[in-house]
Amino acid sequence: MALHPEVTRTLDSLIFISRHKGFGGGDEKVQAVRRLQMLHREGLAPDPDEIEAYVLASGKSTEKGARQLADYMRGIAEGKRFRDYGRRYIL
Repeated sequence: MALHPEVTRTLDSLIFISRHKGFGGGDEKVQAVRRLQMLHREGLAPDPDEIEAYVLASGKSTEKGARQLADYMRGIAEGKRFRDYGRRYIL
């Protein structure tokens, strides 16, 4: 299934922000979670495996980074709340 254009724009933006560092640290995590939460609220949340495949196919992220984004999406779909590195919930 093809990803919605808004989803690909969001993922491309996140890939650019991460610059091969992954999505586990600081602002990258906060931005990733917020943008994926937005997609979820708008009814555009892609399957986490599709996220991982798209990010890997870009060639601009590591396997770990792609897996992190997919895991964030899984957590969001399950209602998990994520915290930033100051231990505050990411809203």
